[in-house]
Amino acid sequence: MLALALTLGCNARHAPAPAPASDSHNVEACEKYVQKLNDLPCNAVELDPSQQCPPSLNQNPCDTSAYYRCMAEGVTCTGENGFLDVAGQAACAPNCN
Repeated sequence: MLALALTLGCNARHAPAPAPASDSHNVEACEKYVQKLNDLPCNAVELDPSQQCPPSLNQNPCDTSAYYRCMAEGVTCTGENGFLDVAGQAACAPNCN
C-alpha cells in the first residue's frame, strides 16, 4: 500500500501542470452570459454572477469566452407567454485550441 502511494506521488510530481490561460476573459464572458439570462423577461430565476463565474475560470488553460458568447446568443424568450428557449445553445461547445 505504501509503495503504491509513493509511486503515485512520484508520478504526480513529474506530470506537467496545465498553464493558466494568458489574458483569459472567461470570467468576463461568463458574467455577460449570466447578465443576459438575468435580463430576459421570461427567466424567473436571478443568478448571481459571482457564484456562477468564479475567478478560477480564468485559471482554465482554455479560453472559453467564445463558448459563453455562443451560450448568450443561444438563449431567448419565445412564444406568446415568453418561455425560456435554450435550443440555440445546442450548437455551443467549449473547445480548447
